Amino acid sequence: MILRDVMVHGKELQCEVCQFIWVSIAKELPENCPDRACRSREWNGVKKRGANKIKLPKPVKVKWVEEETDF
Repeated sequence: MILRDVMVHGKELQCEVCQFIWVSIAKELPENCPDRACRSREWNGVKKRGANKIKLPKPVKVKWVEEETDF
């Protein structure tokens, strides 16, 4: 039984590596190309690396001294 025609909003995307074209209905862009032969993570251009690095504070140096104690 067919109830009605519907219109789903989506985005037409194309891989810059293999030129594969697909339609995505997700709100966010995909991580990689859905073409099984390609699967490139750089389908939408070269990924920027190192821009979001978290800098941790340097550890404090602690001297270890062995104590001789009699219990």
